[in-house]
Amino acid sequence: ADLNLPVELRVLPTVRERDGLAMSSRNAYLNAEDRAAATILHRSLQAGKALIEADPSVSAPRVIEKMLTVMAKEPHAQLEYADVCDPDTFAPLETLRAPALLAISARIGPARLIDNFLLRDDGTWETGVQVE
Repeated sequence: ADLNLPVELRVLPTVRERDGLAMSSRNAYLNAEDRAAATILHRSLQAGKALIEADPSVSAPRVIEKMLTVMAKEPHAQLEYADVCDPDTFAPLETLRAPALLAISARIGPARLIDNFLLRDDGTWETGVQVE
């Protein structure tokens, strides 16, 4: 807007492979072993989501701890960050509330991979769409 450029921002769901890995051009850098290891990001987000669904009063730090515990099971992944934050400002949340973004990043092989799940205001989740 500041530069008066005719840009339209379209926010769309993450498209996922059948095993949950977010589709990305970066996935082309992964060898077979790294590709298999990369699904740990999705599994970590699923664990955080499951914890929130089981205990809606859980703290954001506890959700992060759960995501980190799952990530630690994959030796090929070098964690960069795991966080629960405000989806608009990316400020970390101490107290879990909707909306919230579960975000994770790791280096696997030569690729830096990122992924996220969004807990919407109404309590539903945006976790992406699987390819058929």
